[in-house]
Amino acid sequence: MSPSGRWLETLTVAVLSMVSTVSAVNADDGTDLLKRPLSPGVMALLAERTSEPAVLERISVGIQDPRPEVRSAAARVANVAHLAAMAPGLRKALSEETDVAAAGEEAQALAALDGPPAIADVLAAMGRLGTSAAPIDGHPDFWGALLANAFPTD
Repeated sequence: MSPSGRWLETLTVAVLSMVSTVSAVNADDGTDLLKRPLSPGVMALLAERTSEPAVLERISVGIQDPRPEVRSAAARVANVAHLAAMAPGLRKALSEETDVAAAGEEAQALAALDGPPAIADVLAAMGRLGTSAAPIDGHPDFWGALLANAFPTD
């Protein structure tokens, strides 16, 4: 499956997981969400509660999850929520990543959260995964654009 096809599949799984998860979250404090199995949908719902230590722990666990779609979603949440404390976990996940789409999310998050120190990690992942020819999100030069946008030279 192409990386863009995998991304569409991941997005579809995330939306379906989120729909099923939303029905399980009731009007209480949302602790049921913390007890649910990790999924892209659970990760997305946790994004609204990143000030809670238990939520941060679940996102951290998600970054190391064996399933690439969960790692991708957790990395995206860390990125959009500006969770700088997740940078070490993202660095570890990116250094071990085998899925190009998940590596893309981890690299974006690490670059945004850690800045220039992340350049070496992103380049190492690119070299290890052979990502220079692999488009992500339909972008033929995803990795070049990531580096150019995250680390401008001016």
